[in-house]
Amino acid sequence: MKLFARSGGHWLFWSGVFYISLVILVALSPYGQYTWYTQIVWIVLISLPLVCNPLARWLNMRENHMFDLFKKNKMPKNVVPFPASPPKLVEPPPEPKKAPVTYYSLGMNSENRLEFKMGYSAISMNYGGVTNLIEQLEVYKKQLADYEGINDDNV
Repeated sequence: MKLFARSGGHWLFWSGVFYISLVILVALSPYGQYTWYTQIVWIVLISLPLVCNPLARWLNMRENHMFDLFKKNKMPKNVVPFPASPPKLVEPPPEPKKAPVTYYSLGMNSENRLEFKMGYSAISMNYGGVTNLIEQLEVYKKQLADYEGINDDNV
């Protein structure tokens, strides 16, 4: 164990030794009634690291900031200050345009056949298939016209 280390505990220990030896010397002297002065000296001595930051640093204590109450608060360098005015509202970005959805398509494929695509399925037709489809659609067209009461000549 070190007797003379630089720490707050050693500071208190050796100031206590100094206080007790001083009180004994004063008490045994003809000025014994002044022992309360030694108490004041001892309290000032043990509180020195609290008021004197260089002494606290020398004793490997952390710096004390309890007497900085009336000083202007200095903002640390690693803190971003709040803005003086409220921040401007940022408009959200416009929604990206969605690709147009094709529900069905009708056209020629690479084999020169008519191709009808609907969803994931596709029908390829030759000339006979196309004429057959047209005839079926005309039949359905007439049925719908009769059902809805539409004159087929005007349509």
